[in-house]
Amino acid sequence: MSRKLKYSTAVLFLFLVPFQFHLFAQTNYSNGSVISLSGDTIYGDIDHRVSKSLAQSVTFKADSIEETTYYPFDIEGFCLNDGRLFVSRIVEEDSVFLEFLVNGELDLYYQRRDDEYDCYYIQRDGEPLVLLPYYEEVVWEGGDEVTEPVVGLRVSKRHIGLLKYYTQDAPELVSRIDDLGQPKHRNLKKIVIDYHEMVCDGEECIVYQEEEPGLKLYPKLKFGISAYEGAMFCGAELNLKVPRLNERMYLKTGLEYHNMKGSVDKAIVIPLAAEYVWPKGWIRPKISLGTCFALEKLIYSDYYIAKMYPLLGYGINLKAGENVFVSLDAGGLGLSVGLLYVY
Repeated sequence: MSRKLKYSTAVLFLFLVPFQFHLFAQTNYSNGSVISLSGDTIYGDIDHRVSKSLAQSVTFKADSIEETTYYPFDIEGFCLNDGRLFVSRIVEEDSVFLEFLVNGELDLYYQRRDDEYDCYYIQRDGEPLVLLPYYEEVVWEGGDEVTEPVVGLRVSKRHIGLLKYYTQDAPELVSRIDDLGQPKHRNLKKIVIDYHEMVCDGEECIVYQEEEPGLKLYPKLKFGISAYEGAMFCGAELNLKVPRLNERMYLKTGLEYHNMKGSVDKAIVIPLAAEYVWPKGWIRPKISLGTCFALEKLIYSDYYIAKMYPLLGYGINLKAGENVFVSLDAGGLGLSVGLLYVY
């Protein structure tokens, strides 16, 4: 890396990193609202860093008001900016917030728990919540998991029986319920919505959050100064995100072409890194860690040499439009500016 580029990178690092660590230490607030016991809606920001903790409590702040932590039945519920609605309910004599997935002839709720399997509940108006239990367990020959070999996997079917009982006035669903397998958002919502449409005339059910794609891909075009003796490079990048797992983490990869100076004639670079991006505001700091795979062609050779370089990147995304960000990056194999499209 050239001395001038090292100096530029160091200056950008010293400017950005304290700012980033200050923001990354903060809570994960995004727009939302709480519904009071009297039915009033109060708008503000909700901290949803840990989805599992939302079953127990929610931290909320409105403009110029200090943070307030609400517990189930302190409020009727709360809503996040992605459309998810959480409501106060009693589950096994405990007060919890459940995510309200479908409001219809048969209501559907979801609870993310610390154990291996998430919980889904159904409910008819005026009746108690019903858990759709599901588990898988290893079956050992002779029943001794220490000395006996594994002979199979036992999968519970009780959730299938409960669904068939509660939808018995729609026999068209029986075969689909028999083939349900493990309960998931997608398959349960589809069955509950279709059941409502079969048995309810004239009234539509309410789906509080439409199904998000499991994976989002955000493209970026970039150019900049290469770490190879300060030459220029250009490239394209793809940022991958799984929304339900984490709103801040991305996996990024791409392809860069470096036109060199000095002993290396040119290089083709493929970065692969995990990136953390602050999710709010028109200035969004970010930091990434990964590796770069490079094919380098020496100036006096017809062959390419494969090399690996560590990647520690940092930068900011500047909001330039509804779905467009100007991306400034340092680290990896250069300094770059790019245009990132986010939908």
